[in-house]
Amino acid sequence: MKKILSITIVALFLSTTSFAQLLKLNYGPKIGVNVSNHTLTLNSGGYSTSPLVGVQAGAFIGVQLPLKFAAQLEVLYSQAGAKYKSANTFDLKQDFVSIPLIVKYNVFDKLNIYVGPQIDFLISAKTIYATGGSPQDDKENENTSYFSIATGAEYNLPFGLVVSARYQPTFKEQFKKTIFNINSKRNLFTFSVGYNLPF
Repeated sequence: MKKILSITIVALFLSTTSFAQLLKLNYGPKIGVNVSNHTLTLNSGGYSTSPLVGVQAGAFIGVQLPLKFAAQLEVLYSQAGAKYKSANTFDLKQDFVSIPLIVKYNVFDKLNIYVGPQIDFLISAKTIYATGGSPQDDKENENTSYFSIATGAEYNLPFGLVVSARYQPTFKEQFKKTIFNINSKRNLFTFSVGYNLPF
């Protein structure tokens, strides 16, 4: 019985590995820097915004497609937000789990361009006022999921390294109810490095 189970496990592993190689699957980790800002859609309080810098980290799995195309699914932890400046100046800092599904096209040699849908799930939002005091939990005032389009380019370096630049605008406003008579949409630039591993 143990021998049969061992043979079954080995056969399953070999068939899975062969299938992954046939499909030309790849996977790996990635880490990057986010530059996030908010575009004001309602501004009765005389506010302006400026970018905040955060971290992005996660993993990806990709598959090669015909005609120089490829697809890639990612799961990422992503920091975003913006600095709001007026009489009540504050930083809005947000944490998301982001899931982009992008389609790549190989332009030439090691350069790819890509585009695809992305959904973001808000896991934390804090308002930090310039006047000091403890950060305030702002999650209940904000929409908890966002749809965006991820567009960008990547370049494959030696040793499996991949550098990428990406732009991700959202289409939904940040707040379920306005704060200080303002509302906004997020714009996010990401610069990342990944490590590409074949199956």
